Amino acid sequence: MGRRKQFIGTVVSDKMDKTVVVMVETLVKHP
Repeated sequence: MGRRKQFIGTVVSDKMDKTVVVMVETLVKHP
């Protein structure tokens, strides 16, 4: 599921550069 993590991080980064960090960290802690 590594591809999904990067995909979400990239999509979120396009709309919210700061939220991308929180979303990516949440995905890593809650796979």
